[in-house]
Amino acid sequence: MSSRGPCYCFYHIQGEDGESASRPNAFRIPVKADGKPTLKDVQNAFPLQGSGSFYFRFRVKAGDGFGYLDLPSSSAQIPLLGGNVHAKVLRMSGSCCNLKYRSSSHTIICR
Repeated sequence: MSSRGPCYCFYHIQGEDGESASRPNAFRIPVKADGKPTLKDVQNAFPLQGSGSFYFRFRVKAGDGFGYLDLPSSSAQIPLLGGNVHAKVLRMSGSCCNLKYRSSSHTIICR
């Protein structure tokens, strides 16, 4: 990956005003020697880190369309689309939290 340039994570936060999958936010994920970002890499680079707990789902190609993948551990590799990461982020707690939904399956929290 280092030969092809930086990797970016495009994301939107579910259920928050002004957030939309069609107009995502973005941040750079540091490039590792093996070129394979993990959930931990995304969590560490996430710009809202420290402002609450977040659950990440990652967009993947599924047949003729797309779906979202829940990862089983922080060491799991992130799927790339077009050389970048595409995520849907759910705020689980924090000062801006107004959620009515909490996931109980494979919850991975960013602290």
